[in-house]
Parts: sequence; structure tokens; C-alpha cells
Amino acid sequence: MSNDTKTVVNGIATFISKENTPPDITITADDGSVSSVSRIFQRQSSQCANYVKNPASPQEGAGPRLGIDNRTPVSSSSGATALTQGTGTLTTIIEYLPVAEATYFEAVQNILTPSGIVAHYRLDESAAIAGSEGIRDSSGNGYTGTEQGTITYESTTLVTNGGTAVTLNGTDAFVDLGTGTEWNFINSIGTFTVSAWVDFTDPAAADIETVIGNAETVANSGFAIEFDSQVGNDFVRCVVFSNGSAIGVGGSLPADGVHHVVFTGDGSNVYYYLDGSLVDSTAATFVAEDATQSLTIGGNSGSNLWTGRIDEVTISNVFADGTTVTALYDKGTP
Repeated sequence: MSNDTKTVVNGIATFISKENTPPDITITADDGSVSSVSRIFQRQSSQCANYVKNPASPQEGAGPRLGIDNRTPVSSSSGATALTQGTGTLTTIIEYLPVAEATYFEAVQNILTPSGIVAHYRLDESAAIAGSEGIRDSSGNGYTGTEQGTITYESTTLVTNGGTAVTLNGTDAFVDLGTGTEWNFINSIGTFTVSAWVDFTDPAAADIETVIGNAETVANSGFAIEFDSQVGNDFVRCVVFSNGSAIGVGGSLPADGVHHVVFTGDGSNVYYYLDGSLVDSTAATFVAEDATQSLTIGGNSGSNLWTGRIDEVTISNVFADGTTVTALYDKGTP
């Protein structure tokens, strides 16, 4: 499929791109409203009804979706009715975000620029989608995560105009993003931004809970964002290992509730922001080296697990200055 193919389905104009290529595609309804496409994929036409959501009788997935049978329009109307199966062997399915849900996702794309986003985990899957297709990377780079343990897929979001969030149980639940070299730029180059929305509750017992991480203290590799409630600590710690040592910034634990955490670096310094405001910064020296452990959301390589909700985790190879971080926070503030 080409990037400039335009199709109209029941008054909805769609620009079709190749499989799994999202965000610069839009769907414009006849009332003038615009929705963003989160992903495109193909399924056998005989299975289409399983992948197109009918709100009156929900099918698999988050939807709403449109179907283009052999790149030819078939019956559908902006997610209001289920797809009428075509006669071809393959149907291209376009999954898009309703206008009310698109704003924060689009804001991240616009503020950080799509070219700088390495991975974006909206964490808005249904249990069925997560089980069959994994935890989706909305950046289009295909860094799909794998659910581990018991993850609860919520019906609510932590951000304004977001999708939905996940709840992790602090016992066995996290998202495994693997040990690929795609994450090494964080501790090797030092120009990065890692951000997430979290619902924090200070645990009654001393604990370390990790938002995201693959830090390994023996090999001095990787990075982590941790909430440490151990006796004498009570702080948020953002640490990256490079040049044989730990480079850390942080601040006091926030009050219970929803917060936006950002760990970012410009190659010479690292910074920690909480809810749009700079908390701490320090100088840093980076050398090229590989992380040795799996990167996980809701844990540090599967340990020090998070208890509670997490939403909209973004990993970028660009530095976010104060204006950028504030913009990200303002767009998502509950």
C-alpha cells in the first residue's frame, strides 16, 4: 500500500499507509472531526468480524476500526457498526483513535517529534489484544512488549484525553521490552527522554518500586526510575549507569496520587522532572556500552516491581528541555 492512497468509506476519508505505520495518517469524518490512526494490520477476510469493534456487541480489541478489503472499501461507518465481510482473502484493518482519545497521543508526537520517539507504550490494550498481539508500541518501530504475571487492563486513563491504563500488582506483573540494542543509546550517548504517568501510593512497608528500568549495578549498565520508600530514603531516584559509574538525580517522594515523571539527558547533563517542574540535575559523562538486562515497564528487569497504575510510557532519543516537559505535563494533566 502506498502512502498517498485515499479511500472514502461511508463518508470517512482515509489515507492508507503500509502495514504497522501509524501517526501521520488521519481519518476525517464528514462532520469535520479528525481522528489519528494508531496502527494498520491485515487479517484473513473470514476473520474480520473478530477484529472490527461493534459497540453494540464488542468484538476483540480496542477499536474503533475500519476495514479495507483488498484495498477496496467495504461496509463500515466510523466504528458504529461491525465490518461487513468482503470477498477477498485479506482485509486491511485500520485501527484509529476517537477524537476524544487522540489528543494526548498526538501531543506527544507533536512535542517530541515522531522521528525522535523510539517507543511509545499507551498501555491501552484489552486483555485479549495483549495476550494475542503483545503490548503495542505506538511509535511504529515495532518494539512490542510482552506481558508478564497478572496485569489488569483498566477502563480508565491517568491522563486527559488518553486511552486507558494498566494496573500492576507488585508481585509478578510487568511488561518485558527485551534486551535489544535499541535501548543502549540511553546509557551510551546520554541524549534521551523517558517519561511516564503513574498513580503512586506510598507503601506501608519499606520498598523500592520501579517505573521502568534495566539497571544492573554489578555491570554498571542500564538505567532506572525508582520510587524508594526504604527507611532513611523516601525519594524518587533516576539513575543511568555509564562510564563505569552511576549518574543519579532525584527528589522526595511525592504525595499519593497521579504524577508525571520525566528522566532526560542532553549528553552532558541529566535532569529529573516531576509534574512539569525541574527537581534535580547533574553533570554526566557517557561512553558507548551495552546494557545487559531486559528493559521492563513496572520493574527493574523484572525486580523491584511497581504496585498500582501506569500509563503512557515514552522512550525518546531526544532531549526534552523545561518547555517541552511542561507541555507534555499540561497536555495530560488529569
